[in-house]
Amino acid sequence: MQLIPLAEVLHALNSTADPCTLTFSTADRQRRTGGELVTLEGCVKTGVDKQARAPVPTGQQPAAEQRGPKRRPNHRAHQTINLTILSSGHVRTVHVRLITEYNGQKVRW
Repeated sequence: MQLIPLAEVLHALNSTADPCTLTFSTADRQRRTGGELVTLEGCVKTGVDKQARAPVPTGQQPAAEQRGPKRRPNHRAHQTINLTILSSGHVRTVHVRLITEYNGQKVRW
């Protein structure tokens, strides 16, 4: 099995919309649970670069109550990414340091 640096994995996830297979370990400090390996097949990184988004015209913006609560996940500080599973449409948050495999290659950091 080949080794791939974590930086290359993150670059590949950011630069392409091709589906990938990702394996990571779960961890939850608050509940003191985790250690299970989860494999996501056919997933892509969620989100679009803010500069590439088209601005919404002022008259077409949804009302505040329709948008729901505003959340700021702070992915950079927590070192997390959101992945969308294409087959189901579910979004899963993954801590980048817990990624163990990317497309069959072991991840090292």
